[in-house]
Amino acid sequence: MSRLHLQQTVPPLSLFGHKIQDPYPVAHATLATRQPARNADVFQHPSPPPRNIPAPAPHIVTMHIAVDATDVMQLRQLAATVCGDKLSSIRVQPIAQAKRMNVWLSLEYDAQAADMVMVAIMRQLPRAQFGHFNAI
Repeated sequence: MSRLHLQQTVPPLSLFGHKIQDPYPVAHATLATRQPARNADVFQHPSPPPRNIPAPAPHIVTMHIAVDATDVMQLRQLAATVCGDKLSSIRVQPIAQAKRMNVWLSLEYDAQAADMVMVAIMRQLPRAQFGHFNAI
């Protein structure tokens, strides 16, 4: 009964003023009575353009170095000039009676920058002792 009612509501087609019988009356009724599908099923929208997604956080490598207390300032200046923007932080801690200092240099992981810093420190501060390298 609903199909008959829907067929009556479909306006007749006309061509140059002449009425043409609809060749698919059942199709209109079927489409009109079917439940609407979800938008995801019916419309395939293209994915939105990529937004400015921040770059993943760089891996940080912490180098432990023990130096004489008098060489700490030279080590800091050396690390700052060699690493530049790759240097994340410097932490200094005195060791027994402050004759030696523990220094932790945190760098963005870049094998070339780490090698350059190590070579520069070994050349400028031959008494420096390298400890563990930790990746964060």
